[in-house]
Amino acid sequence: MDKAFWQAIIKNDCIVPPGHTAGEYLDELLQNLGSTDAELRDELSLTILSIWLEGRAYTDAQMRGLLSPLFYNLNHGIGENGTDRVFLRTFSALILAELIHCDNQQPYLTQDEVLGVLEKALTYLLAEKDPRGYVPGKGWAHALAHTADLLMVLSSSRHLTAENLEEILQAIETRLVNSGHAIYTNDEDERLVKVVSAILERDLLNIAKLTKWSQSLVQLEGSSRWKNAYLDESHDRARHNIKTFLRSLHYRLIKSGKQKVQAMEFIPVLQENLKILTPWA
Repeated sequence: MDKAFWQAIIKNDCIVPPGHTAGEYLDELLQNLGSTDAELRDELSLTILSIWLEGRAYTDAQMRGLLSPLFYNLNHGIGENGTDRVFLRTFSALILAELIHCDNQQPYLTQDEVLGVLEKALTYLLAEKDPRGYVPGKGWAHALAHTADLLMVLSSSRHLTAENLEEILQAIETRLVNSGHAIYTNDEDERLVKVVSAILERDLLNIAKLTKWSQSLVQLEGSSRWKNAYLDESHDRARHNIKTFLRSLHYRLIKSGKQKVQAMEFIPVLQENLKILTPWA
């Protein structure tokens, strides 16, 4: 289908064309997720597919059937940096997030299926090497932000246990500590904070576990690594990313004022951790 076809669907409030089914267009919509045309990929195909998924234009079997090809897409060119194959990976992560969101609203997935998505999401979070946010002429890649969106809805899933939530926190820690390849400038910190907020809303982790996790971000190899981070560009970028993330999390908890007790107890812990990163502040 040409772009005009999808534009017409958008203009018609994403109603499935008369005499057709949403399933007829599924393969092409999935293929469009990898397009370098930002309008076709993001504004049209992603929007239509998301609306049809949320509106249950697909059967449960069709929605389950999307898991395997989307998992495959997460590995499409994985390890590359700066290539166009990033778009299929990152927009597939968004559709996986939509599938989990639909299950959170109206269950249709099994626990094993949801935990399978979690496993793939955590693997992808650590394997993705392309840090680009907005790509001029091609639109958003935003791998870390899109993966964070997936982890956020997973964190709200009834199928995830406290142990699973700890796995997510540990993966975020690993990603941030090893983020010296780039400075995150496109609000990646805010998207990661939303994941932590969703975890805190589950109220399954006590303050001791939260404290241990946050300390692991700032006390690896002793605090000297971050104190002298300016001597190494990679360390300095990672320190910046962790600092921005912790500041954003601290601000979100204070601003909310409606978090669980553990979240409120977490605020002074974050303040102490930030002092390690910025002892001169």
